[in-house]
Amino acid sequence: MRRNSRNNWRRIVAEIAKEETKSGYGLWRLSRWSRRKAGESHADPHLPALREDEKGIETLDNQQRVQILANRFFPPPPEVDLRDVVEDAPASSSLDIAKEVTEEEIHILLRNLPKGRTPGPTEIPNEVLQALSPTIDAGLAHAISRAFAHGELPSSYKESTTIVLRKEGKKDYSLPGSYRPICLENTLAKVVEKALANRITDAAEEHNLLPWNQMGARRDRSTLSAMGLLSTCVETAWTARPGSVVSMLSLDLTGAFDNVSHERLLAVLRRKGFPEWLVAIVACFLQGRRTRIAYTGHESDWIPVQSGIPQGSPLSPILFLFYISELLESLSDPQEGLVGLGFIDDTNLITWSESAEQNCRRLTEAHQLCERWAERYGARFAPEKYQLIHFTRNRRTAREDLANSITINDHRIDSKTTVKLLGVWLDPGMTWKEHIAQVARKGQSASRSLARLATATWGPTARATSQLYSATVRPILLYGSQEWSTRLLNKKYTLSSLEAIQNECLRRVTGGYKRTPRAALEKETNTPPLSLYMRAAAEQRALNISNHQVEAKISEAADSIWTRMRRAGYSPRPGTARERLRANAKARQTPPVKEMRKAWEARWLQAAAGSPRRTPTTWKTPWKQDCRKLYAGLPKAHASALFLMRTEVIGMNAWLASVGVPGVDPLCDCGQAAQTVRHVLLHYNKYRREDLLANCGTERLDEILSRPASAKHAARWLVAQGVLGQFRVAKEMEDEQAENFTPFLNCEEW
Repeated sequence: MRRNSRNNWRRIVAEIAKEETKSGYGLWRLSRWSRRKAGESHADPHLPALREDEKGIETLDNQQRVQILANRFFPPPPEVDLRDVVEDAPASSSLDIAKEVTEEEIHILLRNLPKGRTPGPTEIPNEVLQALSPTIDAGLAHAISRAFAHGELPSSYKESTTIVLRKEGKKDYSLPGSYRPICLENTLAKVVEKALANRITDAAEEHNLLPWNQMGARRDRSTLSAMGLLSTCVETAWTARPGSVVSMLSLDLTGAFDNVSHERLLAVLRRKGFPEWLVAIVACFLQGRRTRIAYTGHESDWIPVQSGIPQGSPLSPILFLFYISELLESLSDPQEGLVGLGFIDDTNLITWSESAEQNCRRLTEAHQLCERWAERYGARFAPEKYQLIHFTRNRRTAREDLANSITINDHRIDSKTTVKLLGVWLDPGMTWKEHIAQVARKGQSASRSLARLATATWGPTARATSQLYSATVRPILLYGSQEWSTRLLNKKYTLSSLEAIQNECLRRVTGGYKRTPRAALEKETNTPPLSLYMRAAAEQRALNISNHQVEAKISEAADSIWTRMRRAGYSPRPGTARERLRANAKARQTPPVKEMRKAWEARWLQAAAGSPRRTPTTWKTPWKQDCRKLYAGLPKAHASALFLMRTEVIGMNAWLASVGVPGVDPLCDCGQAAQTVRHVLLHYNKYRREDLLANCGTERLDEILSRPASAKHAARWLVAQGVLGQFRVAKEMEDEQAENFTPFLNCEEW
């Protein structure tokens, strides 16, 4: 049973390795599996009994459960003050936006459709449209052009299936708020909506129709842009007036997409100058929609959707940005001592002054403006979910001042010592210690997931495991680091916890021991030291965004804060940490990646100089040689054996005795010399090596372990001879004929 199970697992990994060479999908399938907690059963796919609220009665009746979910997902149209809409007239000069859709545009849209997505009610997957692209591009372009010209969409394009998914970490799954609706639209409908979304987005950026402080779902803007604006405000205020306090109030917009008023949204589009044909097609897109709610074992009848924007549509994000644009426009002038920071439906108010008390008064006044906007737009804020934080680096600031809070609608919002903003943890001193601690915990979890896939003797190849680390673990460790690291790059011990996780993961990749030098792990896997990689990424982004319009606006905001906060007469504003980083990268005139490689080489040479007198092969290999080629095509056990021989941090007597393992004699059991890689591979008479030396063509150890062909022969020989006990099982599995084992039968076939 054990052997059959083991070989079935081998077969699975072999199949995944084949998929890896084609699309890489198998790697990510393995990665998703590994992220499940060990021993954790699958979550119950069935929807439990639901109730309207905490006081309601639970029910398992499908019709009642659908009604409960529909009330939550598709609320009735909000009450909106539309008195000003009647007075709004269409703009006198409309934007010139093309109605015609070209065949080339359709070809690009179909080519870029994501693969593997669940289709909507028509059950036509994206892959079918991509396969038919050469024959349908022209007809589809003509049909969409006519739809734009007439302002009408087929009714089937406004039908969808709403899948009910659990939100992670909720305490009570009998409440509808613990679930998230995912809208599955018809594939052709998404093509039409994407073509329309592209036109609206192009016009918005070309004519500056959206507020500059809206950072989400826009070109050249991202989470990093939002973090850049916040850090610039804080750092500039601190520099202009030491001891000042910067405060941020994070708002919560309840059911943002679900409560969008169609009339108000269309009025906003007209006021922005969009042509009537585009307003008409958007109106058709919003009106007359219907959906079915689906969960395991049940699909409801059609449910009309009378308000909101369908989540999951390519058109929804850009429409919502216009819907909320007036709010952020009213909070976009830092000369007033306050600026809004938007990221789609996340809105944050940032202000600065000499005290937290003054900031709280200003934030309260700004929130009144937000409430007036909400009355006109039918939006609802949830003060009970607001978060407040005061940033200061002055330790002498009175605790009483930093304890100042805000009261909104009878809800008291106390200041916190940590706040999560767009996935980044903030602390009052902007030291980023809390964020680093949080990502270190996540990184440890991801490292444990990697350990379930990769061992020294079994698992994906070294190359595949390295890819998994680079794609799944390192992004967790460095999330947002292009911004938060700008003030920490020269601090030696800040990243020690993150570097330890990378070191642990690289040992999984190589099969190396815990005492393996970090420099050797990095060189053999071609993985740069984390601190150097972080600096290069931050510098490269600083150069890439130097000409972005939003960067000029962030700089203008810094100038306004400096002018407002500076007590003495006018003096030039010193650059922020991110501005200094960009200036230094430009002045150096060397690409950041090249500079990183240069600094990495210097570190490696320094480590090599401090290695033992009988230098292992890894330190003798020229820096420019790509060591990954030595491991290419080797099974995991053979790759691990090669790595151990090259570093000589290996379970042979000489090394074990050198690190003080009790009871280990450095001599080989032949009694003639110490048991080292050189002795075992070239001199120990117990093992036959004629074929090995003939295949290698040399008896020089450094040459054997530095040439791809001979290195592979040496690795196979070491495992086959059973020199190290850790490869015993790998050798047994290699000798077995896996094709003779049959997989377990399904229960239905018993």
